Amino acid sequence: VSSPLMAAHPAPSRFLLFTLVLLAACSAGEPLEVGASRNAIIRGTREAGMPSVVLVARTGPTTGSGGLCTGTVIGPYAVLTAKHCVFAEGTSGYTAVPSVEFLVIVGSDINDRASIIDTFGVVEVRTTPGSAIDTDINNGDDVAVLLLTRNVGIPAYGLATTVPPPGSDVTVVGYGRTRTGTADPMDSGVKFRATMNVSRAGARLIETDG
Repeated sequence: VSSPLMAAHPAPSRFLLFTLVLLAACSAGEPLEVGASRNAIIRGTREAGMPSVVLVARTGPTTGSGGLCTGTVIGPYAVLTAKHCVFAEGTSGYTAVPSVEFLVIVGSDINDRASIIDTFGVVEVRTTPGSAIDTDINNGDDVAVLLLTRNVGIPAYGLATTVPPPGSDVTVVGYGRTRTGTADPMDSGVKFRATMNVSRAGARLIETDG
């Protein structure tokens, strides 16, 4: 049983994980949860495999703001990521970013051309309704699906059927920051994994510490 979750984005000291794909409690040594977080993976280890965990890059030519997030392949043309990754924050609130500004990259290190296996364009972005991103994050509605220009050719992960209980160990995988207190772009864009402990778990949102 495997269960990728979704995207990586830096924030405080906890990870918010979304229970949209196959979830199960696991031991620390098993790669059962692939994670999405709003934080860095600190003291994690490099992950060269798990091809279904991909990088979502926002190039920013029209919005003027780029960024990196983590995604999970959930179908031949579909990648699951976070809604806050596909919206740009401005003075008047959040605005949806056009699909042409996104690239999905398969590989373990965006900073190393040799480790990039393939790159895909995005033809459509679908999200939960509305643009209240902060509320969506707290309610477990921070969900977006990117539809790709061509078949990604990577096995998809299945939908979640169970939720890991509080106290269980899970594994998170993503391209988020690997150090705190830095804005250096070289500290992100590399696939890392780490073991986390589930502190709270609901039907749509998982919170972990570690």
